[in-house]
Amino acid sequence: GLGKQDMKQQYLGASGMLLSGGAASSQTLGLANASGRLAFQLKDYRNAKAHFEQAKAVGLNMSDSFIFLAESNFQLNDIPSGLAAAEQAVKLEQAAGRPIPSSWIDRVESVLYKAKMGEEMGKWARLNVKNNPTKENWRNQMINYWDTVRDKTPKQTDSTKLDDNGTLDMSRLLRTTKSLGGETDYRALDE
Repeated sequence: GLGKQDMKQQYLGASGMLLSGGAASSQTLGLANASGRLAFQLKDYRNAKAHFEQAKAVGLNMSDSFIFLAESNFQLNDIPSGLAAAEQAVKLEQAAGRPIPSSWIDRVESVLYKAKMGEEMGKWARLNVKNNPTKENWRNQMINYWDTVRDKTPKQTDSTKLDDNGTLDMSRLLRTTKSLGGETDYRALDE
């Protein structure tokens, strides 16, 4: 597998060693993590998830592996488990004093937005602004919030709707942060 760069064969070899029980217990973490990454690259998200969960059970502490676990869960439509894995990745990055890659946050926000999980999405949007306070991130957070409060889903309550003063405050904040993206944003605020 390695000489030919045959990912499928590499996966079968690493996962086979795990399944056979022939690998030393000290190798379980490395083999499970490698198997998870290979399965992920092969778009075999069920096996990727299983291997990353196995690695997690024996002490996985690699933030990017938790992101692969999160994405595997998202691909399997298990958003709560994906969110938990992404949160673990963020904790590991913060503990190491490293900045959180914006691509991670953007992906989680996208999944949460599509799932209409506004409250959770808001937490990640705030993290994105805190992590990287660009005008684009401010705009995205405000527009996502705006979409959430205008959403007509059953989850919406009267307390989440903006009155005229709230709309004015939103407009002022977007202008102050230079976050209005153009004509479309101005029209959306006028509605």
